[in-house]
Amino acid sequence: MKTKLDPFFRAFHIPDVDVDTLSRTLAAEYFSANAEGETLTARGRNIRIVPNVFAAEQARTVTPTAHRHLFLEIILIVEGNGVFEHNGIELMIQKGDIVFVGHYLLHRIKRAEKAFSYIGIRFVPEALENSATISGQLTVTAFRIFDPFYPPDSASPVLHLTGASFSRMLIHFLQVVHAFSQASKPRDHLIAEFRALMAAVITERGSVDEAHTHDGSLAAVFAYIREHVAERLSLAALAETAGMSRTSLSVKFNRMTGMSLPNYINELRIEQAKQLLASSRLSVSAIAERTGFASDSFFIREFKKRVRATPQTFRERSVSAR
Repeated sequence: MKTKLDPFFRAFHIPDVDVDTLSRTLAAEYFSANAEGETLTARGRNIRIVPNVFAAEQARTVTPTAHRHLFLEIILIVEGNGVFEHNGIELMIQKGDIVFVGHYLLHRIKRAEKAFSYIGIRFVPEALENSATISGQLTVTAFRIFDPFYPPDSASPVLHLTGASFSRMLIHFLQVVHAFSQASKPRDHLIAEFRALMAAVITERGSVDEAHTHDGSLAAVFAYIREHVAERLSLAALAETAGMSRTSLSVKFNRMTGMSLPNYINELRIEQAKQLLASSRLSVSAIAERTGFASDSFFIREFKKRVRATPQTFRERSVSAR
């Protein structure tokens, strides 16, 4: 597929075709329809993750019919305002909104103005099956990142981000599109980028949605971790910040996020390391120290496990993408 650099950072490759052509191409290769709704073809099931870049002003048909699909979709609004219609309910959406579309939800997205664009990523839960096992016990079906795709009636299926949080999330979405657009890249690279995106979503939900914390104690823990992520973080210090025992904090954090505290902290550190690898000339050793890893070997091992590439390989990919 012919590509071009994204219009936001000029660093990531995205499809260089008009929206209608891209939609037809994706539909022909990765999707099929049946009586229940849209589903993935054999090729779609193999790749598991299919992103789409939509710009209303490029499309001839900008108001799709309401539809259902037998997979999940996560959408980031990158420009303008629109309407997310689901099960007959209309919800205004704007730049910075993440929209979570659950399995078999009757929905559509309509623009409210000409300059309206978004990045949507359609995927099956199995795309996370290798990363959603927590401590060898919790399976993908218990991974709490899926909660926003199935909100209770009183909750919104939209998470709003602003400022730096939006910019970071946009980079994650573009990295997924970039990985998908590079035909020479293995599927594992695409899955690794998508996994990093979903980890970032967990972080942002924990930061802005205190409805899950009730007393705000976990909000204080998230803030403390972000402020001290480069330091040696102890469970005792985090428990003191939360005002609860270490056991209670561990259980509550796991229940809220579907991740253990060490796993969450390492995910955050790896994300910071990726940014430093892509934007600085610091050595791998210096980056390991700056992001709070106890040793170079542990940093490299964790990075390879989560990103499916060594730090040096990731840096080379980032440079070549510019």
